[in-house]
Amino acid sequence: MIGFILSDNQKYKSEINMDEKKFKNLSFNDMPQAVEFLIDRILSMSEQIGVISEQIGHAIPDQWMTIDDLTKYLPDRPSAQTVYTWVGQKLVPYNKVGKRLYFLKSDIDNWLKDGRRKTAAEIAVEATARFEKDTTPKKK
Repeated sequence: MIGFILSDNQKYKSEINMDEKKFKNLSFNDMPQAVEFLIDRILSMSEQIGVISEQIGHAIPDQWMTIDDLTKYLPDRPSAQTVYTWVGQKLVPYNKVGKRLYFLKSDIDNWLKDGRRKTAAEIAVEATARFEKDTTPKKK
């Protein structure tokens, strides 16, 4: 697939060279055609970027981390002892192979996201929704 994209880029490169000649002597009357050409080019590049992004997303395997890797990865740089405490309290997602602990990067990322604290506005919206739900008359 990447070879196809490269050959496409070469095709576009030759089109650009041909069309650059036209763009150098562009008149006001040619502007609508030039804009249409540029829009088509942008849409085509956008599609290619989407294909490449999807390929890259599927190509990157999940990463396993040791305790040292995890302490370096986490934003607050906790000590190894702190991580051991979290494991003992089952606060952090981990995998144990024999006596060694391993952490899956995607699990850690999700764990960090789940630990996000809600803003006062989010809490107020949830409270209002719950209050309204609890006070609505129930059908019998």
